[in-house]
Amino acid sequence: MKYINSIAPLIGYEGVVRSPYFVDKSAMISALVPSIATSNMYVCVTRPRRFGKTTNAQMLASFLSRDTQATDLFEQLNITQDKHAMTHCGTHDVVYIDFSALPDECSSYTDYINAIRRGLVRDLHQFAPTAEIEEGTNLLDALDRTFQKTGARFCFIMDEWDSMFFNPLFTTEDQRAFLMFLKQLLKTKPYVELAYMTGVLPITKHSTGSELNMFVEYNAVEDPRFEEFFGFTEAEVAKLCALHHERNPQARVDYEGLANWYDGYLTETGERRFNPRSVVLALGDDSLRSYWTESGPYDEIYYYVRHNTDAVREDIVRMVAGESVRADMKNYAASAMSLSSRNEILSAMVIYGFLTYYDGAVSIPNHELMLKFQDVLSKREMGYVASLALRSESLLNATLRRDGEEVAHVLEAAHDQEVPLLRYANEADLAALVNLVYLAARDRYWVRREEPAGKGVADIAFIPKNTSDNRWTPFIVELKAAGSAQEAIDQIRQRNYGALFADAFADTAPDKHPLAVGICWDPQTKTHECLIEEM
Repeated sequence: MKYINSIAPLIGYEGVVRSPYFVDKSAMISALVPSIATSNMYVCVTRPRRFGKTTNAQMLASFLSRDTQATDLFEQLNITQDKHAMTHCGTHDVVYIDFSALPDECSSYTDYINAIRRGLVRDLHQFAPTAEIEEGTNLLDALDRTFQKTGARFCFIMDEWDSMFFNPLFTTEDQRAFLMFLKQLLKTKPYVELAYMTGVLPITKHSTGSELNMFVEYNAVEDPRFEEFFGFTEAEVAKLCALHHERNPQARVDYEGLANWYDGYLTETGERRFNPRSVVLALGDDSLRSYWTESGPYDEIYYYVRHNTDAVREDIVRMVAGESVRADMKNYAASAMSLSSRNEILSAMVIYGFLTYYDGAVSIPNHELMLKFQDVLSKREMGYVASLALRSESLLNATLRRDGEEVAHVLEAAHDQEVPLLRYANEADLAALVNLVYLAARDRYWVRREEPAGKGVADIAFIPKNTSDNRWTPFIVELKAAGSAQEAIDQIRQRNYGALFADAFADTAPDKHPLAVGICWDPQTKTHECLIEEM
């Protein structure tokens, strides 16, 4: 059968389990089975793409489905520790629907939804021949008759519920019709004992209030129930790295690299999460590069900014500079055309996974996403920010040749002419500007704010990604919003911040001497001073 107790989810999940970098999330079953056949049977989990939604949906369908012969697979997973949950293994009739799958010939919503209806009715004929469903019976009547004749109840596992909201084939009227289809299929129906849906977009932004209000939603911002089962935890990635190096002792990818590239998503409680798809691909390829941001319609970042540049330009600049910005999450995730306010745009970016949200603030989670935002800064629509980004290469070169006067000149121009939003009066704003104007350095350096070093904490550390390339000298920037650049240099020396680089370069470049960069802004004269010395 295509939808009822289909073997397709099991085949998909078996492939995941057999992959060399599998992470066992089967404990999620324990969190879900108490909802079966209760008033809490309607569950919708939304997350950004590539965060394990489909894998978990396939796992749930495989575990619950009758006659799929999945018991042997789950007996090797963590769920076996929950004896009560194991009593549900293979004991339910499951309807598994992937709403992103279009029929072979599909030119309209009618083609799309009728293919699903016909397929389910065909399955019901085979599933319950004693129900004697007549030819031409519609889906809802067929389900009702099956329940009345056999008492059969179904667990509906529905993946990509919102796929039609991304497909230009479907109109707004089609989307409304689809919401009504889901309501009529699921709401208050005696044949439903569980309805579990996944997607990117929250239901509440597409329902007028009554269609799907029976669902409890769990999203990336608020999810006390399922958050540990989406994305990889730090401990899980550490285990994968150990396995990776056991399989390949000469492996190039390590935990630190994975953390820089793919970590940084924060849960409601502040725990960190990695992008799972990117981690698995990076380990499989033994290469750190952008994976997740190249899949799906990720031009949305640029579209959101271009749609209302004035509303979010300052926020984008501050986040690229390493800051977080305050935001009110409204769970807005409708089509891009309806995004207008700052909070709507930032909320949508969190829902799509471009930003992470914690404790009232949004930020760019990791290097993989930072690369995408850096591209945005160079767009013509960003105005003075694009101009500043182009000058960052010359600033890096001036630093490496120890031209403090030129560095101070660029900072002066950026502060007075190009970045009015950072007319600062404290070291935090000075740090944001410095981090921004060194944009070009991020291609060659890991840029770390508030980095522990020596006997203190360095304001900004620039650590070469390739320690054997002598062109990229490590350097530390110390900032003073008052005082002098010499005082900043003295602090770097006295607190031995250069010790940060000692181990990294002991073998590859023992003669390489890091640079101490002292930058001061005088609030009285409104001028910058920069000194650069070799440590």
